[in-house]
Amino acid sequence: MKDLKLEKKNLQDQANNVRIILKQAKAAESELRERIGKPFRPVIHSIERVLKKHKIEKPYYHGGKYNGKAMNRLMTNSDEIMEDIARVVLELPENGRCNGC
Repeated sequence: MKDLKLEKKNLQDQANNVRIILKQAKAAESELRERIGKPFRPVIHSIERVLKKHKIEKPYYHGGKYNGKAMNRLMTNSDEIMEDIARVVLELPENGRCNGC
């Protein structure tokens, strides 16, 4: 009986150690993905704010992608929207603009 309790305790300790190692590995993976992922570009957020002002939004049920209705609205009002976008982009410092996105 004592052997079973001791074996159970050893298995629980091993499982806890594995959980700790897994948590550390996931944290390291997240950090690595963050470092090599897409760099933060304020121009993208600025353009999305302009689009949102014109009621062009990314619906969550389309996976955060612009759908046909949004694209129709964009094309219908493209002159005004593109002028707003150009104004916003030109207000940003040159290094904050998107070069080769």
